[in-house]
Amino acid sequence: MVYFEALKEIINKGFQGLILLPEIGLTGQFEKKFIEFFGFTPAVWHSGITKKKKEIIWSGIANGEIKVVIGARSSLFLPFKKLGLIIVDEEHDVSLSQQDGLRYSARDVAVKRAQLSSCPIVLGSATPSLESMANATNARYRWHRLTQRAAGARPPTKHIVDIRGLALRAGLSPKLQSKMTEVLSRGEQVLLFLNRRGFAPTLLCHDCGWTAECQNCDARQTLHKKPPRVQCHHCGQQNPLPKRCPECQGHRLVASGLGTEQTEQALRKDFPKIPVHRVDSDSMSGRHAMATFTQAVEQTGACIMLGTQLLAKGHHFPKVTCVGILDADSLLMSPDFRGEERLAQLLTQVGGRAGRAQQPGEVIVQTRHPEHPIMTAVLEKNWRALSAQLLLSRKA
Repeated sequence: MVYFEALKEIINKGFQGLILLPEIGLTGQFEKKFIEFFGFTPAVWHSGITKKKKEIIWSGIANGEIKVVIGARSSLFLPFKKLGLIIVDEEHDVSLSQQDGLRYSARDVAVKRAQLSSCPIVLGSATPSLESMANATNARYRWHRLTQRAAGARPPTKHIVDIRGLALRAGLSPKLQSKMTEVLSRGEQVLLFLNRRGFAPTLLCHDCGWTAECQNCDARQTLHKKPPRVQCHHCGQQNPLPKRCPECQGHRLVASGLGTEQTEQALRKDFPKIPVHRVDSDSMSGRHAMATFTQAVEQTGACIMLGTQLLAKGHHFPKVTCVGILDADSLLMSPDFRGEERLAQLLTQVGGRAGRAQQPGEVIVQTRHPEHPIMTAVLEKNWRALSAQLLLSRKA
């Protein structure tokens, strides 16, 4: 609503507006809300639209006929005739960075484009990047804070579960399983976050220790069951699932670790009468896949959503009252200097999917490092206090 009120003002003055989203999958919900508020359809720009449609949008923007564009990174380079406002939603999101070909940060390019166009820019996020927090703290940016959740919803209750030594069922602790059963019996929805797609992150030989590695980039290949294959998630190389070990010719090839496919399989067995939706880049590959999924979730009662980062990005699921984070440690030991920042953002963002309507929400964080400062800080502090702590660490 804040975005739309700002857009309304610049449209009434005859200017054009650009709303930048980090994921194509978010455009459907955003476009729907836009039409409800303004009564007309905005132009939508991303890699999924046809070349002919792009040509129409390009010329419409250049001659000023199109007033608002909702788009992915590349929409920054459209030939706006009279740009009056840029909005970057989820400005902290890593998806706003182009990682191949022409490499750039869409957030930073948006700031420069706004400067060149002499127009304001809004960087929106519940967990702003540390760079933006530093700019706001140092008064380089104006800082506007929303102190209440939408529709008066209460913040979710957060719990940490120490899973050291526990018997896990496809990554689920007994406490999380019990809470899921309770929530689903009331006709409410559960969201489970696991940031690893595929069946398992590693395929190895039980006899000699061989692991399936990518021949192009030396990363380990991920085991997938649907369809059966091993695939590198860095360069995309795929190979058929080997029937025996290429090193010792042994037949005891085993999966090591946990992926969304494996957890989905277990959930379907444990909750046979409950719909289970897996949301990752394998299951949401079609142009309309995410829109179809969100519509199905809105129209159904009790269900389980299991997914990767695609589930943590700005979606509104009013019936979700329980969020489970299966492996909160995945980014904790990351060699990336932004690892702790991204872990804290993910925990905060995913937790924010719970209790967005009238029913109170609950977040269960599973970890083997419950005493880690980031884990305790996510439970006890808001993002402003947590980011201040992270900025001190970054400065050091």
